[in-house]
Amino acid sequence: MARTIETAGVVGLGTMGSGIAEVLARSGIRVIGVEVDSAAVTRARGHVEQSTARALTGGKLDETTARPS
Repeated sequence: MARTIETAGVVGLGTMGSGIAEVLARSGIRVIGVEVDSAAVTRARGHVEQSTARALTGGKLDETTARPS
């Protein structure tokens, strides 16, 4: 029986964790990130936003994919 993954959790939002969260989100999976340091959450969000902006500029993403409703 195949399962559909709708939500994933990522513990630790450093370089690797934020990258994993980004890949999951781009795949349409809702991501819940867990981090003990609020500054790390801010850095992770900035990383994902910057990477998404680069992908938009480079034509790897379109606006609909980058900001799903």
